[in-house]
Amino acid sequence: LPTKRPSCEGYEFFNFYEAAQSVGGDFFDYVTLPGERIAITLGDVAGKGVPAALMMARLYSDARYHLLVEPTIGAALARLNDDVVRGGHGHRFVTYAGIILDPAEHQIRLANAGHLPPLLIRGDQTVDKLGVAHANLPLGVDPDLTFEETVIDLAPGDAVVLYTDGVTEATNEASDLYGMSRLIGCLSQPASDIAE
Repeated sequence: LPTKRPSCEGYEFFNFYEAAQSVGGDFFDYVTLPGERIAITLGDVAGKGVPAALMMARLYSDARYHLLVEPTIGAALARLNDDVVRGGHGHRFVTYAGIILDPAEHQIRLANAGHLPPLLIRGDQTVDKLGVAHANLPLGVDPDLTFEETVIDLAPGDAVVLYTDGVTEATNEASDLYGMSRLIGCLSQPASDIAE
């Protein structure tokens, strides 16, 4: 996992990671790209424990490479999908969401491989699911996947949230799922209320 967050004028980055077991298959990364762009990625390998963690470590490295050499986030996901399909990992698959932030244009480009949709919180606290129309299957399912991109313009006060099913599938003592609607409800509150 990254050891530090990006530094970018006008933008702030936050992250939190806690594995369900001592090791896990979820991963995220920040990758500095040419033109002062920043890739923000989040993946979730099917399964838990050591096998998922080993595959996660390999994907983490492969994803960085593809993000640096491919011209778009969609192309990087297509190459990463090819790695997963041909990598000999059995029938494992990976959900993965990748965003490239262009701070000069105040714009993000999103490609999604079967992951939960990133959420955009506007300055007026409305919350939108991003890229739903262009999301595709998880990595490793089909060798011929292509990934369309969604382009979103950002305004001052906007925030983008990437998360895994560890949030939406969390349960209380009564085994009630936290769920997407509760997450959106929480994020639609003022930031000072969320922090509490």
